[in-house]
Amino acid sequence: MRQAREEQYPLMKTQTISFLSVFVAAIAVPVLVSATGLSRSLLLNPTAMAKAKGVVVLAEKTATSAPKSGMNIDANGIFINGYDPVAYVTVHKAVKGNPSIKSNFRGAIIHFTSAANKAAFDKNPSRYYPQYGGFCPNHLRKGELVASDPTVFFTYKGKLFLCADATGAKEFRSNMDQNIRSADEEWVTHFGFHGNPPLG
Repeated sequence: MRQAREEQYPLMKTQTISFLSVFVAAIAVPVLVSATGLSRSLLLNPTAMAKAKGVVVLAEKTATSAPKSGMNIDANGIFINGYDPVAYVTVHKAVKGNPSIKSNFRGAIIHFTSAANKAAFDKNPSRYYPQYGGFCPNHLRKGELVASDPTVFFTYKGKLFLCADATGAKEFRSNMDQNIRSADEEWVTHFGFHGNPPLG
């Protein structure tokens, strides 16, 4: 009798299994995400999360492009919390930019303290753009994508680095060349390219 039913409705069994597989996967992904303790930055991008933790992600790409583009932006698309990237180089200070003086760069909004700083960045972004898109290099070398504190910074060989905290900056600077190599390797894992993207 049971065999007769299965022969009569062969598709029902297959469809049920297929539906259950999708349903279980849809429930499992959010649970895995919350359980893994991933950084907020990785949670913004299911693709990066999948690369980091080997999770199969069924969700569509989220609205924010921060991790995909490799830029440390907030929920409003503001780059490095609104700090002026040019000021790090010109006055060697972390200075909050003016929201009315801004550039739209690779989908992110960058604030500047003056029209001159905006013009300088627009002309030569690679000179002022922080390494690893403004993410913390010390966390990155350990495989974690963590937003930096824009007030914690240093330069090395003409390149700007922003760190999550002073302890991390000190740790990273203790063995710069090796730590940069490690961070570079992790950066490729997260984003698929070496260093910052071509900045024009």
